Amino acid sequence: MASDEIVYAIGISAHGAALLCSAAGISPPEWEDREWAEPMVRSQTLGLTKRSLEEIIAEDDILSRRPIVCSLCGGSFTVDQYDRLGRMHRDRRYETVGLVHEGCEMGE
Repeated sequence: MASDEIVYAIGISAHGAALLCSAAGISPPEWEDREWAEPMVRSQTLGLTKRSLEEIIAEDDILSRRPIVCSLCGGSFTVDQYDRLGRMHRDRRYETVGLVHEGCEMGE
């Protein structure tokens, strides 16, 4: 992904989650209807399986895709902004809601 691209939150079907877990050689946990940050899904998939997300699941397994937005200004996050946020707040790097741009956080 290019650094200026918008970051999306994606929802993956139970079937898609099972395929991803199988490809990674892990037992699937109980399926949760939740969203994941797409860059994190792609990174984890590649790291655990050495394969791209598209090689494992079909587009139909992605139930939803929406931009991740700042809860203060409503603007989308770019890949760079999301990566910086993840480095600053490691405990929140998998979250897709309630996130705030660096500049908004400082009142800029």
